[in-house]
Amino acid sequence: MDNLTVNILAYPVLPYTLLTGLVFIYWLVAALGFLDIDVLDIESPDGDLDGDSFDALAGLLMKLGLNGVPLTLVITFISLYGFIAVAVPSMFLEVFMVGNITKLLIGTPLLIAVTYVAIKLTSISIIPLRKFFKKMEVYTEKKLIGQVCTVRTSKVTQEFGEATFNDGGAGLILKIRAPEEKGFKNGDTVILLEYLEHDDAYRVVSEDDFKYGQ
Repeated sequence: MDNLTVNILAYPVLPYTLLTGLVFIYWLVAALGFLDIDVLDIESPDGDLDGDSFDALAGLLMKLGLNGVPLTLVITFISLYGFIAVAVPSMFLEVFMVGNITKLLIGTPLLIAVTYVAIKLTSISIIPLRKFFKKMEVYTEKKLIGQVCTVRTSKVTQEFGEATFNDGGAGLILKIRAPEEKGFKNGDTVILLEYLEHDDAYRVVSEDDFKYGQ
């Protein structure tokens, strides 16, 4: 047991030990209702920020086959697969890794190889989960139509805008779209009128326009 404890707290296992510990803490906090499962999913917070970095990350996740499920789930799978894959061989290689230099020379290639394997295994594991999250997404889209939400950005245009929806939990952050001349701004109340699949956003109108069908 002592050898195992020393092993998981030493390089190259330590990075995955820390990551797995953080993941465990996250799921514990999420189970208590303080965090959402999609808390790490990235959204550009304001329209004047360059969205290229967000698009690049989304593209990378898609290229690696890690898209279609919450990022927290992806990190959870990678941490668990990586921890197991690096801890087991490290126990057998421990006799060769006696000094810091040796640990770096042997441990670093092992850590890189394990990360590659963990990503591949994760991409396979989440394949059946994509359908589930897609169904949940479609259900949410239909359920939200006609609901009231609050604008959280400085303005709303045909290309930019976000609103918060109170779902009784941590709340949802939604992308919204409307003609800029409507003048929607932070704190305004709007109605979700239509889901725009291409933009992954909702077309919104004011409460008066919704009420009188304008």
